[in-house]
Amino acid sequence: MKFFATLALVLSCSIVALAQDKATQRANADKAEALFEEFKTFTVDTPCEANDQACINGAFAKCFTTLNDAGEPVNVWSLNECNTGLTCCPLPLVNSPGVSLVCTTEQDRLDRIAQARA
Repeated sequence: MKFFATLALVLSCSIVALAQDKATQRANADKAEALFEEFKTFTVDTPCEANDQACINGAFAKCFTTLNDAGEPVNVWSLNECNTGLTCCPLPLVNSPGVSLVCTTEQDRLDRIAQARA
């Protein structure tokens, strides 16, 4: 009897964990989609804070501080192009809350969003 009670407890904890994981994955998909739409409005002139990351015109972008011509610190975007056929996109993480910015195909982005929402 003790075995069955332990098994039932383990199974119920696993079901709760799976439900929480799916909720997290769906939230991550929503965040990835929101960032994807937001990044469409970004340009190299979009204000940023040091160490911000984004996708700008299909390239991975990171904000860093440099000096302008007057010697004053300013934050600017540094762009790194993706390989041919790939574009920078936010994708939902699978095992923890959040998103990652990666170079991938549009179809892969759509598939991963769909998987996270399934």
